[in-house]
Amino acid sequence: MQPNRLYGALDFTYVLLEQYKALALKEDEVAVILMIDHLLGQGNRMITSDALALKMALPTKEIEKILADLLKRGLVEYVPGGKGLKTSLEPLRKRVYEDFSRRMEKEEATMGSAEKAEEIKAAGSFLEDKLNRSLTPLEQSTLQDWFALGYSLAEIREAVLDTLVKGTRSFKAFEKSLKANRRKRDIEKEGTTAVGENYDKDIEETFALARKLFGDN
Repeated sequence: MQPNRLYGALDFTYVLLEQYKALALKEDEVAVILMIDHLLGQGNRMITSDALALKMALPTKEIEKILADLLKRGLVEYVPGGKGLKTSLEPLRKRVYEDFSRRMEKEEATMGSAEKAEEIKAAGSFLEDKLNRSLTPLEQSTLQDWFALGYSLAEIREAVLDTLVKGTRSFKAFEKSLKANRRKRDIEKEGTTAVGENYDKDIEETFALARKLFGDN
């Protein structure tokens, strides 16, 4: 799947919300990026922190810091355009679509294996049995992501059971247990791990933050 083929086919906001966790973007950074994209879509060219502050509830100083950090990381840039500079999200767009394309390829490869497809089906049935309900589309997608990241059916079952024993029944808690168990095994076996200690916020929190920041805009 070629990233350039996705540009016109998939909305940038959708792909960004799907990929921001993998890019280590914070929710307030996502909110600023979405507002920049919104203002660019309205025909504005140079988007400054003052312009963003007019549309957002975040303090100007905080917006300045976020914008400076995004520029430093090369996700936002100012490029020549017309009689002066203009704000561009192209570096971020390219990165987001490339990463999303690789993720889709991984998921397609995972689903393409008959054995793996059976494991995903078994994991889904196991979760529905333990939760006593059907999985939502978002939960089903998250389950596929776990397999794409290399977690096994046994690891998923272990994480779910460990979490349920503690009286918690959310997918976020299951994911936290998955990562904690993987970190523990990696450290015991290798003395180090690539799995971070911090657990990402989920997509519902992003929407809640966006509503808080944007209000009715």
